[in-house]
Amino acid sequence: MIPDWEHNCVFLAGMLRVRHQELHSSLLRILSAHRVEVRILENVRDIWAGDYCPIQIGPGKFVKFRYDPDYLRETPELKTGDGVTKAFRGLGSCRRSPIILDAGNVVGSRGRVILTEKIYKENRDISRAELRDRLRKLLQIDQLITIPREGYDPFSHADAMVRFIDEDRQR
Repeated sequence: MIPDWEHNCVFLAGMLRVRHQELHSSLLRILSAHRVEVRILENVRDIWAGDYCPIQIGPGKFVKFRYDPDYLRETPELKTGDGVTKAFRGLGSCRRSPIILDAGNVVGSRGRVILTEKIYKENRDISRAELRDRLRKLLQIDQLITIPREGYDPFSHADAMVRFIDEDRQR
């Protein structure tokens, strides 16, 4: 998997520019100063692009999980569909997976990924062992670490709780 610290392109939801103009401008300025390419995703329904976009697992290789989070079941108008993958054309191949997974729940390094146990709740039709095996293969990792979800957090994303500092350490 490609860890966050090795990404050289960032996708931002176009609606971020409308809803949070100062933040959008600041992000563009900072990313430009660090020579990080920015691409804008239009026609999305949520500013949190990291949740519904494909995950880069290697140079020119992506995997797109099924975006069907339980916290949007009552507000389906906020759910961005699979059409978002069109923005990734020309960047490489994108494999689709029927596994339900918010990309915001994925915290990864080259060989490891941390997810909350929410992954099991949203994929009850797959045994835990099979789900873990399929995720390791799809994400091309050796180790899948699951952590408990916070009971008060409806999103239950690992990226709100932990982060790898480098290949050998996480906090």
